[in-house]
Amino acid sequence: CWVSGLALVAHGCFDPDAVARSPQHESTTLVSLVPTMLQRLLDQHAPLDHFRVILLGGGPVPPDLHERAQTAGANIVTTYGLTETWGGCVHEGIPLRDVEIGVSAGGGIQVNGPVVMRGYRLQSGKTTGAFTENGWLRTGDIGKLDAEGRLYALDRLDDLIITGGVNVSPVEVER
Repeated sequence: CWVSGLALVAHGCFDPDAVARSPQHESTTLVSLVPTMLQRLLDQHAPLDHFRVILLGGGPVPPDLHERAQTAGANIVTTYGLTETWGGCVHEGIPLRDVEIGVSAGGGIQVNGPVVMRGYRLQSGKTTGAFTENGWLRTGDIGKLDAEGRLYALDRLDDLIITGGVNVSPVEVER
């Protein structure tokens, strides 16, 4: 908004009714949500087709939720990013210009480019551990790249449960 000169509307908290009314009352055309918010809006039958784009990130998007939103007329753009990358740096699995993504042999997502932080303030040890030897940020997320190089974020590395020598994903168990 700052670069384009467009207005930004920030709500003090997530209120599904206010978000649903915002295209008509505040002329919003784009909204950024996490899957739980989208689920609540769908459950209220909010007119999601009134938004030009719904950016959806903050965690893996269940395929059935994505399909339900599209059936409701929502134009969903999945995003991936984190605080250390100044927010969404991958849209629909494709990195933004000058952003590079990779997945380590263990499935860890790594990011490189001008959007990546230089380090954690006053925490040099944490900074050192966050980067590979060649300067890529270890995000702590697990993902995969398809044949076209599109990123799919699957889970958080910290959320894995190791039982019987096997990594078990809570997201998979929940599904």
